[in-house]
Amino acid sequence: MQNQRSFFWVSLALAAVPALGCAPGTELPEGEAAEENGLALENALLPDIVVRESDLHTNYLDVTSVPGRRLLRLSNGTANIGLGKLYLYGVTPANADGTQTVMQRVFNAAGEFEDRTAGSFTYHPGHSHVHFDGWASYRIRQILPGDGVGDILAQGEKTSFCILDLGIYSSALPNFDPDGEFHSCGSTIQGLAVGWVDVYGAGLSGQSIDVTDVAEGTYWLESVVDPTDKVLESDETNNATRIKVTIGAPPLAEDAYEPNNDAAATNFHPVGQMNSSNLGPVNPSRTITGLSLHDAADVDWFRFYANDTGGASDFVRVNHVASQGDIDLELRDAAGNLVASSAQTGVDVESISLEGRTEGWYYAVVRAKPGAANPSYSLTIDPPANQAPSIAITAPGPGNVDVAHAIDTYNATWTASDPEGDATWVTLWLNEQPSLDGTQILLETSRMTPGEEGFHIVNTSYAPEGTYWVYAEVTDGGTTVGTWSPGTVSFVPNPVCAHPVCQQGAKLNAPVCDTCTQQICAVDPYCCNTAWDSICVGEVASVCQLACAAGIAADVSVAARGSRVVLTGTGFGGATSVTIGGVEQTFVADSATSITIPAVADATPTGSQGIAVTTSTGAATGPSLTVIDLVVNELDSDTTGTDVLEFVEISTGVPGVSLNGYSLVLFNGGNDRSYLVVSLDGVVSGPNGLAVIGNPGVVPAPQKTFANNLLQNGADAVAIYQGTYASNAAIT
Repeated sequence: MQNQRSFFWVSLALAAVPALGCAPGTELPEGEAAEENGLALENALLPDIVVRESDLHTNYLDVTSVPGRRLLRLSNGTANIGLGKLYLYGVTPANADGTQTVMQRVFNAAGEFEDRTAGSFTYHPGHSHVHFDGWASYRIRQILPGDGVGDILAQGEKTSFCILDLGIYSSALPNFDPDGEFHSCGSTIQGLAVGWVDVYGAGLSGQSIDVTDVAEGTYWLESVVDPTDKVLESDETNNATRIKVTIGAPPLAEDAYEPNNDAAATNFHPVGQMNSSNLGPVNPSRTITGLSLHDAADVDWFRFYANDTGGASDFVRVNHVASQGDIDLELRDAAGNLVASSAQTGVDVESISLEGRTEGWYYAVVRAKPGAANPSYSLTIDPPANQAPSIAITAPGPGNVDVAHAIDTYNATWTASDPEGDATWVTLWLNEQPSLDGTQILLETSRMTPGEEGFHIVNTSYAPEGTYWVYAEVTDGGTTVGTWSPGTVSFVPNPVCAHPVCQQGAKLNAPVCDTCTQQICAVDPYCCNTAWDSICVGEVASVCQLACAAGIAADVSVAARGSRVVLTGTGFGGATSVTIGGVEQTFVADSATSITIPAVADATPTGSQGIAVTTSTGAATGPSLTVIDLVVNELDSDTTGTDVLEFVEISTGVPGVSLNGYSLVLFNGGNDRSYLVVSLDGVVSGPNGLAVIGNPGVVPAPQKTFANNLLQNGADAVAIYQGTYASNAAIT
């Protein structure tokens, strides 16, 4: 069955006025126009892009990537919390500088839309796709008194790899799309569906700020999405998010887990992520070092999960040097109520047993005694455990699936369960062999994904090209187990332009293919995201206004090497190649419907051979043509006495072929004119590929005869011509 889908038609020419998209005769809905946004579209559903704060807490100093430089690496997540999706597409052809003008398509609830200019795409050959320029800016800023925001001390510009739906930000938002919409960089369409987030891990190129020249201390780390307001949003004031970071090691200032001065601040952090005080599952035990109570008012809250009633060996403990600042430890329940404490004086260890504590969420709260602070302490949590959870990976399944590297995302899926019904969390790894041998690659954005979610969208930029097994590690807060996928996923080189636009096949990569590909994928993303099917081929005519070569037919069914062949069909304009049996032929494109091959190439193989015509839109094939090697194989023009056994033997090289349309011509060497013309219509080569023309008495019997004693002796000639030849005509 032919694939069925619907799509919008896009005018790819930039207009001087906004382009409204609605069906002919459709009235705009009642209501106020979208004011103060430059749109004529009424009731526009605008996106609202924000930076997710929790991702910024995944940050660390990198002193090895660039010799002599110190980089602050950070993760960044940009989410759409608006009523409408962010839909961006690149205009083709590209500008003179190689960039593509980006249009933002804004929709309303009725499905009508309006396009507006919104920045530019730049093609990056290393990834074989386009990036949206200047999507986010990362900055280090001074902290002024009262937590004011001061000058920018260092910054780095981020050009997105491609704006995609990589994770669910909030399924509770109005107009949330549970499937997302933007999952591939293979076309010139990018965006964010409502309720989805695009995450760039700290390890990716561009995810850093050079802080070599920034003095050690505590600063604002600021991320601003769409810093130059190229994208139209419902709220342009919420594009910046800041957290405090310390450049240099504690005890200089706040530790990496701040802010965590209360339950609300701790709960805000994502479960189990780097530098997150919302620890979640910590089994079999976890020790965090490098912590500090940086001033007398500092209190550190850490949230963790216990999946069973605690036993005698389960505990929470703080280690510190009391003489540097005495510390107390508290255990609080999920509501923040105090359930136990350890507040010894002058002792370097504070410990609380978890024995008898029921399953659930708890807070370990660390605070200094009045007036004190502590430059360095460690926290250890050893939780209870019960029966292990289980997990089965469902994608990739048995076998292998190919995914275009750095172009497409891959949806890894699983089913996770726990015998006691405990909550579970899943983290994914990749390796080229199903072994945890130290070469496995952590998919950092998958860390501690809720097991019940059942999927993680893998950004294929996180690993090099290669074939990978997927390892899923699952924990219930007490026990961690894992399993390998039953099959593999291959991150393969982008096929670029794997085939012509007039040929069905694999999806095409719009940014690096021809203009027609870009135009089609702008209106029908299926062609560059999924497959180039018959609908895509049909759009060559309807969208690009180009004709695919088709309907090829030859004026003959049998063609001798050296003979003329005329091809008819459609879409021959701009033909670049004609082949018979895969051998290039010299040709003349007479028109968009006719091509002449003056002489079939001598290298053309004999027998049934295919015809192919290639134009700028691709190649088309026609019915097979039988190619023969037509030669005069033998003749006898003189016998003893009266010549009654004269003959001409013709070889075709192919048995059982008709010689209709050819003529045997005998020339008189005395005047170089023809004296006998025999039409070969009706002559068919025998099993050995031979045919005989001769006197009636020749054995085996000739297929056509001529009178006895007719072949002249002497310096005469015999030839075979395509078509007819006049008697008594000069040699040509």
